[in-house]
Amino acid sequence: MFKKNTLLLPVFFIIFLINSCSTNAVLTEEEINWLKDNKGLKVSTYGFYPPYQFNKENETVDGIFIDYLGLIEDKINYKFNKVSYNDWALLMKDAKNGEIDLILEIQNTEKRSAYLNFYSEIFNSEQMIVTRKENINTTSFDNLRDKIVVLPKGFAIVEALKNVYPTIDIKYETNEEECLRALNEGKYDAYIGPKPNSHFYIQNNNFDNLIIGDKTPFNYKPTIAVPKSNIMLSAIIEKAVNNISLEEREVIFNNWLLKKSWPIYYELQFWLFVLFGLGLFIAVNLYHNRRLKKAVIKKTNEIRSALEASKKSNQIKNNFIQNISHEVRTPMNGILGYSELLRKDEVSVEQQKLYANIIIDSGKNLIHIIDNILEISSLQTTQQTIHPELTDLTEVFEDLISQYRFLVEEKKIDLLFEPNIFNQKDLIIIDKIKLIKILRSIIDNAIKFTSEGFVKISYVKKEQILNITIEDTGIGMNSEETSIIFDSFSQLEKEISKKAGGLGLGLTIAKEHVSLLGGEISFTSNENEGSIFHISLPFTPTNSINEKEQKPEKKRTYQVLVAEDEEINFLLVNSLLSRFDPYKFSIIRAGNGKEAVSIFKKNKQIDLILMDIRMPIMDGYEATTIIKKIDSSIPIIAHTAYSSDVDVQNAYHAGCDSVVSKPINLEEFKQTIINYIKKIS
Repeated sequence: MFKKNTLLLPVFFIIFLINSCSTNAVLTEEEINWLKDNKGLKVSTYGFYPPYQFNKENETVDGIFIDYLGLIEDKINYKFNKVSYNDWALLMKDAKNGEIDLILEIQNTEKRSAYLNFYSEIFNSEQMIVTRKENINTTSFDNLRDKIVVLPKGFAIVEALKNVYPTIDIKYETNEEECLRALNEGKYDAYIGPKPNSHFYIQNNNFDNLIIGDKTPFNYKPTIAVPKSNIMLSAIIEKAVNNISLEEREVIFNNWLLKKSWPIYYELQFWLFVLFGLGLFIAVNLYHNRRLKKAVIKKTNEIRSALEASKKSNQIKNNFIQNISHEVRTPMNGILGYSELLRKDEVSVEQQKLYANIIIDSGKNLIHIIDNILEISSLQTTQQTIHPELTDLTEVFEDLISQYRFLVEEKKIDLLFEPNIFNQKDLIIIDKIKLIKILRSIIDNAIKFTSEGFVKISYVKKEQILNITIEDTGIGMNSEETSIIFDSFSQLEKEISKKAGGLGLGLTIAKEHVSLLGGEISFTSNENEGSIFHISLPFTPTNSINEKEQKPEKKRTYQVLVAEDEEINFLLVNSLLSRFDPYKFSIIRAGNGKEAVSIFKKNKQIDLILMDIRMPIMDGYEATTIIKKIDSSIPIIAHTAYSSDVDVQNAYHAGCDSVVSKPINLEEFKQTIINYIKKIS
């Protein structure tokens, strides 16, 4: 808040301004008598600075400062004896020696302040660079340091310029007119002076070769000065200039067609406006303070709510990260434990098969966990795209039932499927990979939370919409749990999650994939009674094939180029192809992409290429692109651990005809090979 005394300061200042604008200097009796006793005080005139001072034809001096001197003389009722100078250096010498009593036009500098008192800055004019037209680069102040500059000796600009460029080369002439004449004749590179003065001499002397360039950092601020030794005259001049009103100054400047811009705070109207504005500001400020206080309270509440939500979200994610360790260790424990048992000599053949199945199931479970983590990351960064393909629904559901059979038998629950039509194909065009991910996510969840009863899967097709229902007799959900069922990084019940396991990502993945395919997912659930999930997905119809596929007859031996740098991966592929009944393969190995390209160039009998993506020297993308340019008809199957949608898209973009992910799904691998063998047979 403002104090009362503070608010009154502008008023006192206005009164001071009014009183200071008196038209008569109040001299003491002593000062008046001193002037009477000192007739013939000398004032310098310098008639080479029009329009400030200039010599007239009758050898008198006229200009702004002459009129200003007249005002001073009127104020103190005294006439000075004018002494005309045409050499500024001489004037400065006389001023320093006390030979002159009043210097009419002079700029204050540090050196001059040692012996002169300065009063009343009359105006402020920018110092400009003047140069010849052919020296256009010299118009910039930064380019002056290596130029020859001409100035009248003793001018204030000399001292100012040397402070900036101590080593600058300065030459001297008697006055401004002589400086500009010498510059026009080409003796020097540049001159510095006030624009009005320079313009006057250029025009009146026809210095056609000169131009006025950029401004400098210096200003011409002329004042009047009195030698410090003359204490009485200094006091008289100070009173005189302080009693010259703004209006009187304006008359002088208007008379010479120069408009002086006085500081706005000299005007009474300015302070009235300030006082009004100050009151208005206080009123508006109080009003806005009230509004701001309400807004701060509201925003604080919003931030507090957001902070609580953030803490809750972070806690959920922390729980999820901690859960990863447990979930990954569980299948790894099965893989490592039963692998150790297989090494024992006393293990029977039946036990070996059992242990191998457990290792395989644990490995699949581990891959499933890793895939879920990568999948949710890919979905949240919008890296997923849709790849529709011909899909046999019967085959999809038959494979799923087969995959879960061991798990449901272990839990002693039933896994049912309707309709039971495993003897015929049911073909549609849809993104098969995403469809399987949706089904696996929901079936996993249903089996996980069902300890007795059944999990039933059914589907119907109607007007190009595939309607899938998955029903279970598990623990179900209450109304509070249903609101977060599809949230990332969450599980329905902490205690239930501890018992059932899982990362809590399956239903989120299912929902995101359903949305990508343009479908809908919904569910109904009752606590301790079970849940029913309904999935609706659009598809493109195609003709169904009812007859069973006959096994192809054995034909020729097919040459397969396997580009794989890892020994264990190559041995696995080699083993699978060696037992690929009824086909026979001749296998050629390349250890990297560059070697694969070289082998293909030499052997045009190659029928099929299995291409790893990540290899040294040259990766699979580049190798595929080169080989396809050689022969675009050669089938290339990308065999890679990179299985995200972006990686799959990059593989297709490079020219791959199909993608099989690692670790190998035996049925998917065999079916992909068969499809391409049929095309080339």
